[in-house]
This record gives sequence, structure tokens and C-alpha cells, in this order.
Amino acid sequence: MGFVELHPYAGYGGGREAILPGIADEKTVQSNLTLALNPNARMGILDGNPVHEDMVEASRLVDVDFAVNVVRNSRGEVLAAFSGSIDESFMRGVRLLEDMYAVQVERRADIVFLSPGGTPHDRNLCTASLGVMNGLEFLKRGGTFVLVAECLEGCGEESFHAAVKRFKKAEALKRRLRRRFTFGGYVAYLLMRAMERSRIHLVSVLPDHYALEIFGSRAHRTVNEALRHVLGEVGRNAKITVIRSGNTVVPAPTKEE
Repeated sequence: MGFVELHPYAGYGGGREAILPGIADEKTVQSNLTLALNPNARMGILDGNPVHEDMVEASRLVDVDFAVNVVRNSRGEVLAAFSGSIDESFMRGVRLLEDMYAVQVERRADIVFLSPGGTPHDRNLCTASLGVMNGLEFLKRGGTFVLVAECLEGCGEESFHAAVKRFKKAEALKRRLRRRFTFGGYVAYLLMRAMERSRIHLVSVLPDHYALEIFGSRAHRTVNEALRHVLGEVGRNAKITVIRSGNTVVPAPTKEE
């Protein structure tokens, strides 16, 4: 049995995940994890996603007679259960999640305010940063991104904090992750890629020394404070998009640049 849910680099968790990484050896798991650095390995994306494709290939080497995959809502309540082959039950769950979370990007904004969705999605900066790359699909290149996340637990995983302190460029961190993949380092890589594409501000209770270390500026303490600041930078006629549950949003991107 598995839970079909959004996954930061496999597209969706569940189904074939019971085999890889579920019962795979460490070498196979590490090989699969390095595929997460491919730009097509993204939340909510299966087509062309090498992590997903590798998992599917592994699952087909095992004779699984029957599988049950469950879909839950953000409160952990069961919405549906699908049974049958491992592929069929997984994809039925995926289609339900796509109906729930896919959002059409009609026009990219000058400013995006994104909340990961409250507790537990914003309990620390590492977890809160998972939705940033999807949020960028709603933002013009070079635009202003405001991450609204409480971060009562600070930065989160030590590997995340260590990576953002040590590496200044996403490409350098990517080379490190190819040799030794860590989840915290991977999220730091996503955040650094986002910072190379946009100006990022933080609204949080995170202590200023962390915010300065990572973003180069102090955290705003309220959304209104951040709004006044970014409108002063961009102009009061800026188009603004607000995303309330950024860690569970799958953008259907526009072709607009």
C-alpha cells in the first residue's frame, strides 16, 4: 500500500515508490536520487521526469500482483483508495491529485506572495522552500518573490543550512550533490536556483542573522511591511499574485515570457 501525494522531485509519491526506494539497495537509491538534479525532476511532473521513469523501470522488475494506493487531503484524511496493478492504482491517484491541485498560469506577475500552506509546511525554512520553484512559474523572470513562512523551528535540516552557508552558486552545489546527495542540500539547491532567477524576500519570525546569511536582507515581520517594501521597489502598478498553499500547487505554465 502507498500514499499518492505530491513529491518534490519524483513528481508524485506512491505506487512504484514502494519498490524504489522502498526495497532497493543503497547504491540503487543513491543513483536514483542524483536524477533529482535534472530540471525535469519536479513536483507534479511525470512526463519526462527521470526520477519517476527510473522508479517505474525498477517496479517492473518485481512481480507485484496487487497494489492499493490512497489519496489524502491536507489534513491527512482519506479521500479515495485505488486498487489493482501498481501502475493503474498509482495513476488513478495521480489524476485525482491533478484535478485537486493543478492551477492554470494565465499571466505571469511582477510580484508573487507565496505561503507554503501553514503548519506543517512552514515549520522551518527547508520545508517552506519546497514550493518556491513551482511558485516561480507564476512570476516574470527577474520579478520579486515573497516567501511567507513562520519558520518557528528555524532553518530545519542541518544539511540545508550547511549548504546555503557554504555554497554561493547553485551550479557549485549541484556538483557536490552529484557526489553526495542529501535532501537538505537538494532543497538548498532549489532555493539558490530561485534566487538566481528572482529577488526573494522573506516574511517570517526567523532570526535576522539567518535571513541575512541566506537572502542578504533581514526578514519582514508582517505581510503588510513586505508589501510596502516591494511596491516601493517595483511600483504601485505591479501585478501581484498570491498563492496560499504553495507546497500543494501544481502550475500549468503559460507560454508567456
